[in-house]
Amino acid sequence: MKHPKIKDAGNVFVVTVNDAFVTKAWAENLDPDGSTGFRFIGDPACTFTKALDLDFDGTAIFGNERGKRYALLVEDGKVKEAFVEPDNTGIDVSAAEKVLG
Repeated sequence: MKHPKIKDAGNVFVVTVNDAFVTKAWAENLDPDGSTGFRFIGDPACTFTKALDLDFDGTAIFGNERGKRYALLVEDGKVKEAFVEPDNTGIDVSAAEKVLG
């Protein structure tokens, strides 16, 4: 959230496989004053996430399907590059430092 290049990133959307209440809690925790301009979007039925083939079966741990941790670089409405965590939930390849350089 505080990466020096984040202001040059354009629109940033945070997608959660959660309902609106949990998504709002994430937004309030990660961006309490709303200063980042990030948009937090809930995908409670995992519809968007499944369409991107970025879902995984997390029922054993989380009780339902979940979204992999990822970052997408989108230009002109097309995915230019995808940064998808190989273990689904870690934070390495999708970290801001890797995505923004």
